[in-house]
Amino acid sequence: MSHTHPGWNWILLPLTGLILLTGCDASFQPIDDDAGLFSVYGYLTLSGGPHFLRVKDLDTPLTPDSTRVLDATVTLKNLSTGRTETLTDSIVLFEGIYTHNFRADQDVQPATRYRITITQGDGKTRATATMPEETEVDIEPNGAVGCVQNVFVNFQNVSRKRLLQMSVGIPWRGPLNWVRVSDFYSGDDGALIGQFNPASIVRRVVSERVLGTVGFQPEKFCSLLDRNRIYVAYTRFGPDWPADSVRADPTRSAVKNGLGTFGGLDRDTLVKSITPSP
Repeated sequence: MSHTHPGWNWILLPLTGLILLTGCDASFQPIDDDAGLFSVYGYLTLSGGPHFLRVKDLDTPLTPDSTRVLDATVTLKNLSTGRTETLTDSIVLFEGIYTHNFRADQDVQPATRYRITITQGDGKTRATATMPEETEVDIEPNGAVGCVQNVFVNFQNVSRKRLLQMSVGIPWRGPLNWVRVSDFYSGDDGALIGQFNPASIVRRVVSERVLGTVGFQPEKFCSLLDRNRIYVAYTRFGPDWPADSVRADPTRSAVKNGLGTFGGLDRDTLVKSITPSP
């Protein structure tokens, strides 16, 4: 199912972070002399390719002339099978600066490690990402749910809250409106369980004035929606996904001889029907 995931700006931000932080200042210099050769930002997903990984030469000032060409070879290797793919450069012009987004087309496998290598002469920048397992998830109760009925999303093979995000989308006045759900608790088997009820999501999206048209009765909130469905989008990150502190401070990244963020994830959207309001 094709969809746009909520809350993904924080993942995409690093891809343009160096440009946004430095603007078009031709005097821009690397963060420090030991930063390395290249920065790499991007992720691999089990949802299918292609995948785009942004690479920048850390010794190159951010000017149109200097960023037009990136003199490097970028490869992606499956560390289990040894398959190595040389990535194709896809150049994007962003506010007068050329950005280099390298495209990977190989099938990404669950629970597998991948290494990106950026080579320039005798120098190399490397980063490794471990893909998560395929996520085992189900929603209870079965069948349609009432507007004030609790919904439980069971992530059977996920145990670390840091490696999971979930949002609920409701169809309201055309587009889906997404609300992040952070209410997770551990089940008896150690799996993570997310909990919400549709009325609580509607309350966070729809104005008080509109809620008043159904008498502020939560069991009738879902009658305001464009259709009787809710959508649950989740993202499960790989076990070595960088911590928030790394994304805030790229000098703390695990990229060898470079900077940035490189990781693996699994994501999907589930659909649940809502029983018509009384």
